[in-house]
This record gives sequence, C-alpha cells and structure tokens, in this order.
Amino acid sequence: MPRYRRWRSRNRSWTRYAAPPEWEPPVCAYVRNLLVALEGEIADSYHEDAALSPLALRAIDLGSSRARTQKEARQQTAALRAFLKKAGGQLLRVPAPPPPVGKNLDTLSATLGLEAAEQAVLQFALAVRSHRGFRRLIANLACTGTEASDDIVAFAVAEPRPEVSRALAPMSRLIGSGLVTVKPDGDSIEQRLCPDARLIDLVLERHLDRERILSAFLSLASPPTLTELDFSHLEGEVATARCLLSAALEARRPGVNVFLYGPTGAGKTELARLLARELGVELHLAGAIDGRGRSPDAQERLASLLVGHRLLAQTRALVLFDEMEDLFQAAMPEDSMPRVAARMSKLWFNRLLEENPVPTLWITNDAGGIDPAFLRRFTYSIEFRPPGELQRRRILARHAGGEDGLAPHALDTLARRYEVSAAEIATAAQAACLVGGGAIESAAMDRFLRAALRLGSRRKPVPQRASAEGSYRLDALRASVDLPSLVEQLAIFTPGDGPGLSLCLHGPPGTGKTELVYHLAHRMGRRVLAKRVSDLESCWVGATEANIARAFDEADAEGAILLLDEADTFLRDRRGAIMQWELSMTNELLQQLDIFRGLVACTTNLMDELDEALLRRFALKVEFFHVSNEGALALFDTLLAPLLAAPLEADDRALVAERLALLTRLGPGDFAVVARRVRLLRSTPTAHDLVAALEAEVAAKGGPSRTIGFRRGE
Repeated sequence: MPRYRRWRSRNRSWTRYAAPPEWEPPVCAYVRNLLVALEGEIADSYHEDAALSPLALRAIDLGSSRARTQKEARQQTAALRAFLKKAGGQLLRVPAPPPPVGKNLDTLSATLGLEAAEQAVLQFALAVRSHRGFRRLIANLACTGTEASDDIVAFAVAEPRPEVSRALAPMSRLIGSGLVTVKPDGDSIEQRLCPDARLIDLVLERHLDRERILSAFLSLASPPTLTELDFSHLEGEVATARCLLSAALEARRPGVNVFLYGPTGAGKTELARLLARELGVELHLAGAIDGRGRSPDAQERLASLLVGHRLLAQTRALVLFDEMEDLFQAAMPEDSMPRVAARMSKLWFNRLLEENPVPTLWITNDAGGIDPAFLRRFTYSIEFRPPGELQRRRILARHAGGEDGLAPHALDTLARRYEVSAAEIATAAQAACLVGGGAIESAAMDRFLRAALRLGSRRKPVPQRASAEGSYRLDALRASVDLPSLVEQLAIFTPGDGPGLSLCLHGPPGTGKTELVYHLAHRMGRRVLAKRVSDLESCWVGATEANIARAFDEADAEGAILLLDEADTFLRDRRGAIMQWELSMTNELLQQLDIFRGLVACTTNLMDELDEALLRRFALKVEFFHVSNEGALALFDTLLAPLLAAPLEADDRALVAERLALLTRLGPGDFAVVARRVRLLRSTPTAHDLVAALEAEVAAKGGPSRTIGFRRGE
C-alpha cells in the first residue's frame, strides 16, 4: 500500500457542522476506508493533541463526543489503533445513501448509462461537495498527480484501482460528459474532483425522472420570429440544410452536424429555430444557463451538450450549441479569475463530431479561430451574409408595410440605403411601431435603421442616387462604342456555367461611367451591388481579400451586377507594388474575375496605371469622353431646362447652345451637380445662371469658360 505525506494541520479546533443526514452513511464509510488505507493519518488532522475529529469518531463507532483531556485523547487514539488492527487493511463496502439520494443516483446512472465504478466515483464527488464536514476533512489530504488522486478515490469508494482510473479517464462517460470535471492543477481531492452543480440539486429531488434531468441540462428554444422569406437570400443553403436534417432524423444517422457562421445579428439562431419548426421537432438549447440560472462556463456548457446527446439519442429532436467559440477559450468572469476551459483535444472533439447521436447545429460569429481539422468534419455549413436589396425590400414590406405602414417608394428607399440583417429590420419595425402608436412612419424607421447600421458595422447608409431613370439620356453620352446598341445586347445576358461578362469603363470623371451601370441594371431588371473602397479594404491581413471574395459571392447569390466603382486601388499595376498585401489583393481580384458567372463592371479614371493581366480579364473595355455639343444641349434640355421659370425661346436656346459649345470638358455629372444645387437652394434660376454654373464647374477642372451675353432674361 503506497504511503502519502501526512495531512496538513491547520492548528484550529474542529467545528461541528450539521451534516446532511442523507450523506451520513456513505461519508462515514469513506472516512473509515481512508483511515484503514492511510493507516490512521486522518486521526490528528484538526487537533494538535491528536484527538480524533467527530466525523472520524462516528465513522469507527467511537461516539461523537470531543476529547477534552489528554487522557480522553489517548483513549481515542488507542481505540483507533484497535480498530485498524481489527480491520486488517480490509476496505469495507460503502452503503448507498438513503432515499431520495440513493434512488436518484440510481436513476441518473441508469439514464446516462454509467457503470458501477463511475456511479461510485460520482457519489463520492457529490458527497465531498454536499457534506461540509467531510469537505473540510478531506481538503487537508494533499495529493499530487493523477495516480495519487486515483488511489485515494479508489480507497474511499472501495472499488478496484483500474476501474476507478477508467472512470476518471477523459474518455469515460462520467468525465467525457462533463458530469464531473477533473482539474489537474488541484492539490487536494476536493479541488480536483468538481461535479456539475446541477447534479447536487437533482439528487435531492423527490421524484427524479428522465424529463427532469433533461430540463436541468437543456432548455427548449422559443418559436422563431422570422419566416423562410427572411432568408430568401440563402434559399438554396436553407433547403439543403432542411433536407439533410430531415434525412438524419428519419434514419437516426449519427455524426450529422450543421455549422452556421457569420456576423452577429445575421439570423443564425432564428434559422435554427425555423428549421426545427419546419421539421416538426423540438430544438433543445445546450448550455443556455447553468443549474442555478447563471451564465454557464465552458465546462458546464459542454456537459449540457453531452448529457443532452445521451438523453435525446432515441428521440426526434435537434440540439443547438450557440457561441461555439466558448469551447476553445477560457472565459473571464467579473472576478477576473479564469475559469477552466473544456478539455478540447482534437481526438476527443473529432469523436464528438463523428459520433454524436443527435443532429446538432453549431453557431459561431467567427470561424477563423476554429481548427481546420474540426471544420472539415461538419456535415454542412452555411455562411450568413446580409440580405441583398431585393430581400431587404421583401422583409421591410412584411414588417413595415401594410395599411399602417410605409408606402412602396419608402420601402424602396430604405432597402437601398440600409444594408442590415432581417433581425435588425424586425427590431426597427417593432420600435417604430411602438413610438408611432401602432403606425410606422418613414422617419422613425430611418432613425432606427441608421442606428442599427452604425452600431453593428460602424458604416454609413448608402447615399441616395440623385438621377432618376426617366431623366437618363443614353444618347447624350459619348464613348468609344455605340452605347445604345451595346446596352441592347447586354440587356439579354444571362449567367451560364462558364465565366461571366466583365466590363471596364474608363474615362474622365463625370462622363457617365457609373450611371451607365445603373441604367443597364434597370434594363436587365437587376439590382446593382456597388462596392466602394471603404467596403472592401481592411487593416487586417487577408481581410481585404476575403471582402473581395464575399462581394463576388453576394452578387452571384442575388443575381446582381457587381460594380467596383473607382477601382483604381484594386487594378493598379503590380509591378509598382511595394507591400505584399497589394499583390495579394490584385491576385484575389484576378481569380474572382476568372470564376465569376455574372456581370461585373469596374470604373476607373486611371486607365494607364492598370495591371495588364487584369485588363486581359475584361471582355469589354469602353472609354468615355466629354459630351459633344449636341449631347450637352440634350442634357441641358433634360436636366436643367425644367428648372427655369418659363420655357426657353428659340433665340435664347441658340445662345445656350453657343455657350455650351465653348465648354470642351463638360460631362453628364456637371449637369447633375448643377441641377441638384438648384433643387437644394430652391431657387428659380435664369438660363444665364444655369450656363454660368456649368462654366464654373468646367473652370474648376481647368477648362475654358468664355461667356457670351444673352439678349433677354439676364
């Protein structure tokens, strides 16, 4: 029998504690066995004169009176020696606790499939936590290393040492399920063995059954607040996940795991609830709260998951584990003391993913911190991205439309401006309805959506476009190709299996490059997914490339035209690159252009500085010029003439044409700027005022601004 260093003495008198009666029989047996195994070293744990503690006295039937004199102490010590001699080193059987604890322990063991040694270890760990006197006594038993602690537990429970070691192994049902945690850094038994706090309450239940155990470890998810229409931008992925989970439930196939990842508020949890409702099964949340209504740590959450798998193995149900990243890092509670993270070896977690008996949905906000060895074992994964403009329009109409809701044009404006999730739209609609007394106003929705956008992504709303489709003059533009004919040909383009269509629109600023893309989208019945430099660039390594890839994926999923406006940053010649990220950014754009099946348009003012390899990827290159005299007059008639107090007479129109002919660097953007300025100032200009404003715009660019007088209306 191995020897251990003597128990530490705390030099303080024993304090009698009110012992829980249901734990008294097994605790006395544990103490008795430890006395036998450790040759009486427990005798002088708490008293400097070697008097026995009341607990030790009760354990060997010597009474519970405390030795008050040296003579009584010597008598008790002599009685202990006689007891040990009679025992002869034989450990005695540990009795089961009286009802209800003993019966509840049997119920727990049968429900969770624990073996005899595992049940004995579980009973011992619960006794240490439940019996304060025993906990005080055993806290002084110093043990270092796994072998010493396994020996002590085996002595106390009177079970064979190999079986106790198997029960305390990481892969056992007792430890692997998280019912008991073994902390390797503990220097005593009570610090090393930590049973789940929920078990302490469960064993005291009057009538413990499977349903009560299940409710202690898992909670039912609430019904979803979103519908399938809210996830129309993920229609294909959602249908695949639904089919997979349905087949797994029917076949009771183990190892089925669906991984949902994406930014906060994208609707991952709502989709899990929606899938459960559509499949007609219950969704159980693993690790939502601990046994006492508090936020659980990683170990408690893992125990909840594993116990749930065991209890739900033969039922039609789904399990949801949210915030999966908790399993891979230690939590830091308010007291700044690190909690113990779950034992997450690759082998152990891989087995969990391959053998879990219940289809499980895993949710995380960031998949970057998870080992690729784990990621490849997920059966199916869905990346959540913000819904596109068309999907946002449908979601807004459902939550904020109707008789007391927003008009169609307001829904269009909000859908275009705010790139928010379905959950954020639903929350904003509820808030707007609350402040509006049941009615939803456009201004209120605008405020709430703006706040949600800034809080979630620190971004600003997409600016509204000033020009309307009805005022667009394609015939007024001047380019290297016949634009009306080109638009007619592109309008019938449909994505196929091969590479898509790529356009490079280049030329001076304000010549109509960006506006042509929006006009083409209107003709094709599609939306424009415009990405600015601020949308794609990031200070983090690899994040810019990921944003570029995500933009192409989003356009492909929505069937939108991808517009990279002012894309000089991404298209510059790599021979002039200084930093590595400049090369990788351009390389990523090259790869995406090769595999993208839709229509992508890039606009630039710096054609001479573009990368040659990128230029070869563009199927069409269209150069834009400043407008001709006829085009300038056509734009004046369309955009500026309606702002005059009275229609132009023939002579005045001739003077306007003559003055516009002297402006050699006019573009459609100049006319749009002047028209927008007049509307903002709410003025009634004359023809002279409008032409002078155009001359000022050209002068700002360095062009000629010679004036000719008007005969009337000046």
